[in-house]
Amino acid sequence: MRKHYNLDEKHIKILQDVKNKKDFKHESDALRYVIDEFDKGNIVAEVIDNLIKTDYNKYLTRLRLATNYTEKNVQLILDGLNTLLFKAGIDDKGSLYYDEPHPTLKNSENRRSQLIAWQKQKIDNNKNNK
Repeated sequence: MRKHYNLDEKHIKILQDVKNKKDFKHESDALRYVIDEFDKGNIVAEVIDNLIKTDYNKYLTRLRLATNYTEKNVQLILDGLNTLLFKAGIDDKGSLYYDEPHPTLKNSENRRSQLIAWQKQKIDNNKNNK
């Protein structure tokens, strides 16, 4: 059966893109593919997947880069603080070497680790109680 449809340039470009991506010989094959995939519900999933890849990928990349940058800066601050604690002679019967964390920093890190473990346990308990 032959039918003629009027399509906007935007829709023609979409059909050409589908034709090229799927290596179809004719645009009518691309149109059949789009109709079949829509009928299966796959087009909606593909659109959502593309939105996540394009829109949120940039955001997630920026977030990852900011996190890495912050982590490096925090490490520099901790190293500086460690040096200052040793230079100031504040000793808690700890290490004599600058490459080992000062006991004050060790205690702070241990408290932070315990807090993270407690929060994780609380989340796990909430999941198990549901």
